[in-house]
Amino acid sequence: MGNNSKDDLLRLEGLDQLIERGLKEWKVPGLSVSVVKDGELLFSNGYGFRDPEKGLKMDADTLYRIASNTKAFVSLSLAILVDEGRLDLDKPVRNYIPYFRLKDSYASENVTPRDLLCHRTGLPAHDGALHDFKTRKEMVENLQYLDSSYLMRTKLQYNNLMYMTAGHLVDCITGQKWESFVQERIFNVLEMGKSNFSYFKSRLTGNYAECFYLKDEELKQYKPHKEMDPEYIYPRSPAGGINSTANEMANWMILQLNKGEFKGKRVVSEKAFAEMHSPQMIDNWNSPYEEHGESSCGLGWFIWAYRGEKLVVHGGFFGSQVYLMPKRNIGIAVMPTLGSSLTDIILFNIFDRLLGLNQIDWTARKIKEREEAKKNQQPAVSDQIKGTSPSQALEAYCGEFLHQGYGKFIIKLDEKGLFFEDEGQNHYLRHYHYDTFELPGDDWDASCKVTFHTDAKGVISSVSAPFEPAVKDIVFTRSV
Repeated sequence: MGNNSKDDLLRLEGLDQLIERGLKEWKVPGLSVSVVKDGELLFSNGYGFRDPEKGLKMDADTLYRIASNTKAFVSLSLAILVDEGRLDLDKPVRNYIPYFRLKDSYASENVTPRDLLCHRTGLPAHDGALHDFKTRKEMVENLQYLDSSYLMRTKLQYNNLMYMTAGHLVDCITGQKWESFVQERIFNVLEMGKSNFSYFKSRLTGNYAECFYLKDEELKQYKPHKEMDPEYIYPRSPAGGINSTANEMANWMILQLNKGEFKGKRVVSEKAFAEMHSPQMIDNWNSPYEEHGESSCGLGWFIWAYRGEKLVVHGGFFGSQVYLMPKRNIGIAVMPTLGSSLTDIILFNIFDRLLGLNQIDWTARKIKEREEAKKNQQPAVSDQIKGTSPSQALEAYCGEFLHQGYGKFIIKLDEKGLFFEDEGQNHYLRHYHYDTFELPGDDWDASCKVTFHTDAKGVISSVSAPFEPAVKDIVFTRSV
C-alpha cells in the first residue's frame, strides 16, 4: 500500500463511528460499504446485521440486491456490442427487434437504443404492467398497449420496461440471454464470482442480506413471493435483477473509473465507454442543497456534481447507491438493508474526507429535513360521497377483466366481500361511493380507487384504475 493510500485511510478514521450511530438514528438493520481510489480497493466493511432476527452480521462479502444499479450493466452490455459493430445506438430498435412497437406510431418507428437507455421514449413508468407475461419477448410484444404521456425525446421518464427491452436487445443480437452475456463478458472478467441474478440462489449461499422497509415505524422484511420459487426467472432482470457484494462492486467501480479497463483487460473501448458517462438528456431533479449541481442522464447513469466535482451516480430500490467521481478517481458503493438518508450521509461524508474539505454535518441536515417533512405533512382530504351504495348486487362485480398491457384483473367474492387476488394474497375492496371501490394499498403502494362501469344493458362491462398516474386510468374490459 502506497503512502497516498495510507493518508486516505487516515482521513477515513472515525467513519465507523459515524455509520454505527447512523444505523441507530435511521433504524437501518445493516449495510456494507466499499471505497475505491486510484484503481484499487481502499476500504470495505460491513455494519450491523444482514438478518437482525437471527443475529447474522453484514460484511463486505454479503450478497445484496443492487436493484436498479443493474441498469449500468445493461448500458455496458450494449456498449460492448457497439464496439463489435453489432449495434448502432442511433438506429431504430425495430432494426434489431422487429416486433418492438409502442402505442405512439412515430415512436415505434424511431425509438433507438440510446432513447431506451436515457429514459426518453415518451412512455411513463407503467410499473404495474406486463406482470402476466413470463418472458421478455412477450413483454416487448405487449408494450404497444401502454399509453405514452409525452412525445419521445421531450421529457425524461424513468422506465424499467425500457431497460427490460434494452436487455432483450442483447438476447436478440447475440442469441444468448442477457444474463448469460453479463456473466461471460462482465462478471467473469471483473472477478465478480459471487454476483448473480437469482434471489433464491443468493439466499442459499448463507451470506445474503434480507431487505426491509418501515411500515408505521415498524421494521418489516421484504418478501418477493415469486422469487422464492427456485425455478422462477425474473424477466425484468435487466432493470434490476443483479445481486452483488460490496467487494465485487468495488471491481465494477474500478472498471468505471479506468474508462473500461480492469487489470489490464479492456472490456469496452474508451470511446464507447465515454458515452455512458456523458449527458444525453436533461433530468428534472434538482437538489435543495447548493453543494449539488444540476442533473442530467447518461446511459445507465445520472450525472451531476458535488462541491464542484462531477459525479456519475445511480441508485437502487432497496437503497443502494453507487457514486463515482471520475476526475478524482474515487468510487463509493453503499448497500443498506433499509433505504434511508443514512446512505447520502455516508457518501457525502466520505467524499468530504477524501477531498480534504471541511466535513458538512449531513446528519444534522437530514434530520432537519425529516422533521420539516413531518411538520409539513398535510392530512388527506376525502372526496367520498357519504350515504351511497353499489348499484348492483356484489356478485355482479365479479369476473375476469383484461387489459392487454396490464394483464388480468380478477374480482372474486367471499363472505368478507369483493377481493382482488394477487400472488396468493386476497386484497379486499372497500366500498367508497356508488360503483367506486377502494383497493387498499399494500406495504409498498398507497391505496387507489377502482371504478366499475356498466354497458347499455346494465351489465358491469369494465373496471378502471389509476395504476399509472401520468396517463388516463387503465381500463380493464370484462373477458369472463
